[in-house]
Amino acid sequence: MSKKSACILFGGTFNPFTLAHLEMVKKLREDFPFEDIVIMPTNLAFIKHWKDLPGGEAFSGAGRVELIRKVVKDIDACTVSDEEACDRLS
Repeated sequence: MSKKSACILFGGTFNPFTLAHLEMVKKLREDFPFEDIVIMPTNLAFIKHWKDLPGGEAFSGAGRVELIRKVVKDIDACTVSDEEACDRLS
């Protein structure tokens, strides 16, 4: 019997991605060493005018994806999807 591959999908707004999020990813890696981890930031469609928030209180989807990729680059089998954050889902 062959082993099915699995992945852990970790979704959220991550606006911003915090140290607590990073610790959760590290804990997932520790507890599930053989599964891929996919971090999927959501888009901000629920905040109708997110670009108008004062003081840059919200990162763009592409900005959050870029930030998270830099933070998790050294964690094995951990990727960041831009499918939702950059409106690539159809």
